Amino acid sequence: MTTDAPAGNSGSLSIASNDSKKVSREDIELVQNLIERCLQLYMNKGEVVRTLSTRARIEPGFTTLVWQKLEEENSEFFRAYYIRLKLKRQIILFNHLLQHQYNLMKYPAPPNVPLAPIQNGIHHMPVSNLPMGYPVLPQPIMPAPGQPHMDPMACGLSNGHVVNGIPAPGGYHPMRMNSGNE
Repeated sequence: MTTDAPAGNSGSLSIASNDSKKVSREDIELVQNLIERCLQLYMNKGEVVRTLSTRARIEPGFTTLVWQKLEEENSEFFRAYYIRLKLKRQIILFNHLLQHQYNLMKYPAPPNVPLAPIQNGIHHMPVSNLPMGYPVLPQPIMPAPGQPHMDPMACGLSNGHVVNGIPAPGGYHPMRMNSGNE
C-alpha cells in the first residue's frame, strides 16, 4: 500500500460544479471509494475534502455530502475512526515533544546563567536550565513552621505521602523510575 493520497483518473469529474449534470450512482461510488482510500491513510474530513478537490477535481460540497451519508450509514465505524484520529494527533504531538526533549538534552543551555536568590525555601532556576520544563522544588532540610515533619527513611509523612512537595492521597504508592542517568 502506498502512502500517497488517492488520485482520480485524468478524466476526473468536476462533480456538482455543473448544476445541469445529473449525479450518477457511479459518481457516488467513485467518491465513496476515494474517501475509503483516504480513511485508510487516517485523513480527517478536511484533508479528504482538500485531497479529492485538488487531486481528483471533485467538488468539496459533493465530497462533504458523500462523507455525511457514509457517517450516517456507518456511525459506529466513524465513532471509532474519530478516536483513532485523536490518537494519531496525540502520537504526532508526543513525537514532536520527544524530539524537542532530545534536542534540549543534546544541546544543553550554557551553565553561566546566574541563579535567582532563594525565597521561601524555593530555589528558582532559569527556565532554560530545567530538565523537562517543569519547576524543580528541592525538599527543605528543616521543615518550615506549620509543615508536617518528614522522615526521609519512611518515604513520606507520618500522616500521608508527599510527591514533588505536594501532599498525595493515602493510597498513593510512588513508583521508582529509571531516568537513564543512574
